[in-house]
Amino acid sequence: MGSEKSASAETRQNFRPLDWLLSIGMALTWGSSFLLIDIAIRAFHTSVAPFGRTFFGAVALLMIPSARERIAKQYWPRLIALGFVWMALPFLLYPLAEQTVSGSIAGMINGALPVVVAAVTAMWVRSLPSGRQIFAVLVGIVGIALLMLALLSYGIALNLARPLQTIYGPATLMLNVVVVACAISMPYGIWGIKNSTFSFRSLTAVAVLGVVGTGFAF
Repeated sequence: MGSEKSASAETRQNFRPLDWLLSIGMALTWGSSFLLIDIAIRAFHTSVAPFGRTFFGAVALLMIPSARERIAKQYWPRLIALGFVWMALPFLLYPLAEQTVSGSIAGMINGALPVVVAAVTAMWVRSLPSGRQIFAVLVGIVGIALLMLALLSYGIALNLARPLQTIYGPATLMLNVVVVACAISMPYGIWGIKNSTFSFRSLTAVAVLGVVGTGFAF
């Protein structure tokens, strides 16, 4: 009970300059991640993105000594679930979604606009759109649904992670989650590499996503 009151009190504290800098840094990092994903999948198969992100993220976190602490075996079922819902699944859903909607935050929001306009117009004029328009709307709906599923998985993951965050440091927890996610993503990712064309630009995008976004920002 006391720990809950303490945590609640911490959330009501005013932001200090360092807190603002960290928040701005994370916003820029995660905001730019959608552009980096778009660059990555121009040459790489979508399955390479989650594998590459978690691989480079694990490499980055291994450089932090405190991250190498072992997590007790009793928590590994929760850790495996976290690796899937926090990283392996959403990291795959985002590049899949970006094949049908815009890659930026604004693009994600505006990505629903043509779908909504087409549906409202059909009801307004009481006339069904053409077959090609219906297909385009369905593709847009799939992209939006993938994004919503990715966000839902984050919501589940953050609640699963909360008990472990009170026991282990953030670097320790994230290194272990990234390693699990990398192992989950590896088989499909290796298959994707074989079905990709090499691009230094796409490789750089994946590396930045992994080291900065998945490693340090998380």
